[in-house]
Amino acid sequence: MSYVKRLFFLVTLIFLGCVKDTNFDKLKIDCSSGLEPNKTIEEIKALYKGSVIQIQEDIVIEGYVISSDKQGNFFGSIHFQDTHNNPKIGFQIDIDGTDSHLFYPSGSKIILKLKGLYLGKSKGVLKLGGVFSAFGNLSVGRLPALKVEKHVFLMCDSKIEIQPQLVTLKMIDDNRINTLIKLKEVEVIEADLNKPFAEEKEITKRKLQDCNGDRIVLLNSGYADFHQEAIPEGNGEIVGVLLKNKKEFQLVIRSLEDVTFSKQRCDEK
Repeated sequence: MSYVKRLFFLVTLIFLGCVKDTNFDKLKIDCSSGLEPNKTIEEIKALYKGSVIQIQEDIVIEGYVISSDKQGNFFGSIHFQDTHNNPKIGFQIDIDGTDSHLFYPSGSKIILKLKGLYLGKSKGVLKLGGVFSAFGNLSVGRLPALKVEKHVFLMCDSKIEIQPQLVTLKMIDDNRINTLIKLKEVEVIEADLNKPFAEEKEITKRKLQDCNGDRIVLLNSGYADFHQEAIPEGNGEIVGVLLKNKKEFQLVIRSLEDVTFSKQRCDEK
């Protein structure tokens, strides 16, 4: 091979290696885990007695993914609930990795093999994952990326549309944490009008309220694809995963499609 041809070949390889192919959603994912659930998410919740434990039994559970890191508003966690409609309970598993939506897209059914995972509570929320020690105390942390595929499996069932629970702000309680909810007739508070969803590279809190004055935090990532977009000024519906940080309930959307604020604000009605 001549020098010119070798140079051309090398340049071509470098070019192909640098191309960002964003069409990842067509990846072929192995969904043949061969596992069957033998416990419910509620039964796993009952295992927690106040301190972090490592699950030693061959426990297998199933759930429906309700979160998505496709647009960057979720990071390092997969949130799932027990059914696609009217869930009784939701849960989350913390993982060390990105682009989990490529392997566990929102609406997909997953199987989780729990043996070896840790179960604990962080800021009032029960979680599954790896473990780390801080000041001699064990805490649930992110599951290393190489171990995720050994514990979380995509079921071969087709994706199903998750029906968010329609709730009011007064109905929100701990039983709805890590489930997909829909709030109607809410709007961003006046102090947050004309502000973007999030400040650059910062976790940002905005507040939503209903016409009764009840409020909830809208939590957004400064790394989300839409973080620079201004929050719509009107009143309407919003869908998101309900989280909690100590005593503060928080709502996290997956994309701008979860927000439909096109009606008149409360003070204009």
